[in-house]
Amino acid sequence: MKKQYFIIIMAIVFLSVMSIPVSAAPAWKKTSNAPATTTTATQPQVIEKVIIQNNTVVQQSAAPKTNWYEDWNFIAIVIAVIGALGGWLISRKIRGKTAKYMTEIDHAYRTYRKNANKCEAELAGVREKIEDDFKKGKLNDNSLAILDARIDKYSKELRNEVIDKGFKLPPDLNKKIKHMLSDGIITKEEYGHFAKGIENEQLSKQDKEELNKLMKKWRDEDKR
Repeated sequence: MKKQYFIIIMAIVFLSVMSIPVSAAPAWKKTSNAPATTTTATQPQVIEKVIIQNNTVVQQSAAPKTNWYEDWNFIAIVIAVIGALGGWLISRKIRGKTAKYMTEIDHAYRTYRKNANKCEAELAGVREKIEDDFKKGKLNDNSLAILDARIDKYSKELRNEVIDKGFKLPPDLNKKIKHMLSDGIITKEEYGHFAKGIENEQLSKQDKEELNKLMKKWRDEDKR
C-alpha cells in the first residue's frame, strides 16, 4: 500500500514540475545588436521597455501571455492523468483481493471435501468475509459475482455427493433433487414443492424425515 501511495505522490510531483511555465530568456542572450522587434497583425506583441544602447533604440517585448484556456486545459489533463492512475491502483488492489479469496475457497474445498458439513461451514465462513469486504467497498460487483459462483459450484458438488452416498432414491425423485441442486441454490419455491411431494414418495419414514431435514437445512443456508 505504501508503494502505491509513493507512486501517486511521485506522479503528482512530476506533473507539478512539468506545469511550471518556462521563464523568459536570460539576460546574457539579449545582445546590444539584437534587432528591433516589429509588430504585425498576425503576431501581436506588447512592448514593455524602450532603451537606448549605442545610440540605437531597442524595443524589448515581453513573452506572449499564455491563454487562460490553455492553462485550464493543461490542469484538466493533469487531473485526468492522476484520476486514471488512482483508478488503476484501486482496480489492481481489487483484483488482488479477488484472487486471494479464490485461492482461499479452493483450499477450503480441497481440504474438507471428505467432510461435507465441515466443508460447507468453511465455505460459508469465506462467503461472509467476502460479503463484508463488498459492503466496505473493497470488492466490486463483478468480483462478488465471480466468488459467489465459485462457492455455489463447490456447494453443488458437495450436496450431490451427500445425496448419492446417503440415500437410495427412486430415479424420479433423484432427478428432481438433482435439478434443485443444479444451480447450487435451493429457492423457497423449490423447497416448498419438494416438501409437499416427499410424502407421496416410496421411501421409509426415516429417510423422508432425514431428507426433508437436510433439504430444509440447505434452504436455510441459501437465504442470502
